[in-house]
Amino acid sequence: MKNLIEQLTALRDDMIDVERRYVAITGDPHPNYTESQRNLLHYVSLRSHDLRPLQRELAELGLSSLGRMESHVLASIDAVLNALHSLGQIHKPTRQEPPHSTLEAGNRLLGLHTRDLLGPDPPVRGVRIMVTLPSEAEHDYTLIHALIQQGMDVARINCAHDGLAVWERMIRHIRRAEKALGRKCRILMDLGGPKLRTGPIEPGPAVVKVRPKRDALGTVIHPARIWITSMKKPASPPTPAAVRLPVSGAWLSSLARGDHIEFTDARAARRNMLVVDVANEGCWAEMTRTAYITPGLSLMRRNSKGTGKDKTSVGALPAASPATLIWLPKTP
Repeated sequence: MKNLIEQLTALRDDMIDVERRYVAITGDPHPNYTESQRNLLHYVSLRSHDLRPLQRELAELGLSSLGRMESHVLASIDAVLNALHSLGQIHKPTRQEPPHSTLEAGNRLLGLHTRDLLGPDPPVRGVRIMVTLPSEAEHDYTLIHALIQQGMDVARINCAHDGLAVWERMIRHIRRAEKALGRKCRILMDLGGPKLRTGPIEPGPAVVKVRPKRDALGTVIHPARIWITSMKKPASPPTPAAVRLPVSGAWLSSLARGDHIEFTDARAARRNMLVVDVANEGCWAEMTRTAYITPGLSLMRRNSKGTGKDKTSVGALPAASPATLIWLPKTP
């Protein structure tokens, strides 16, 4: 019992703290909505917690499981706390706070604001029907006429789409259908919120990753194949290549099958590739280790006899595609 009281009291304190922080930032609300705003903040705070373990314990005691409390959140918490306190001891807040709506007052405010926003209660059902109008409603009067005829009470216009001229034509259709059918239909203009626009995203660094194919145990089953071609007269590889490296034409012409090309990659890792074939437009080399190659990286040729250690630099490489950016608002 004590544990349940402590849990509910902590939830209640958090609800009051959320209300105070919000009002400190935004200021006092319109007098007509003071109690409703407080109740909404309490509800948002409560639903930010996982209530399932607490609800199970309350249900076992035959008490409210904190459901159906949307219009009077704080009053519901206090009612359960009063039931939990033993010997008829009534729960009293430990901190000074303004009075909150009772269950009856909360339901009355909910009904009042609902009628103000969505219109009077329908005579033949307990709910109102709100329909978001599609863009084609701008030109299709018969669509709106049919929606109102079938019971639409509120027409929602999504102001995040279309524009002023389109919205005006939709409204004219609604007013015309109201007169034709003798029925009222509220119009809800749902204003678009702020839209994040990043603008052009800078390309990533110019770098290519050379990686051999490995099995599940990490053993190389296919070396990475690199097509080396002239940077002034680049040629496409005759078969698919993992990477195309542009280099000096003179240096390229000195390569022969069996030569080793040594370099230190962008991570300062020493790497080596083996020339396996030479063609008129370029040559093929293979690697069995992963490497990151950037423009300007120095390549040294070493032939099979260990002589001929001439160098060249890697030419321009394509920039990496920019990473996808995900924006998340900061939680207050």
